[in-house]
Amino acid sequence: MEDPDAARAEITANWQKFFNPQTTKKQKVHLLEDAELYVLFVHAFADDPDLGQATATVEKVTFTSATSADVTFTLSQQHKTILSGVGQSVRQDGTWKISVKTLCAVAETRNVARPAACEPAIW
Repeated sequence: MEDPDAARAEITANWQKFFNPQTTKKQKVHLLEDAELYVLFVHAFADDPDLGQATATVEKVTFTSATSADVTFTLSQQHKTILSGVGQSVRQDGTWKISVKTLCAVAETRNVARPAACEPAIW
């Protein structure tokens, strides 16, 4: 990775943009990994009365590879914490995006309709 500080800033900005009620659904789609497969999921997430109104604070970004990072975050709504945890960002098509795995985990906490891809494989 050429510039970890710039990558950290992009990850933080993209999390804050994705988890922002002012960001359009179309903009959110471009901030999710493999988003073309999950447009309806992003729309359901954005329409959720809690998560769709949440804002994100990124406390820490830890790179696990040149294309992956763990993100310690807090989601808040009206200055009240609704969720804290560690999610992932992935670098895809030249942009740091929220991982689908992370959005699945966040959606599960609020019973947002999730795609089959969120369900663990049963062998």
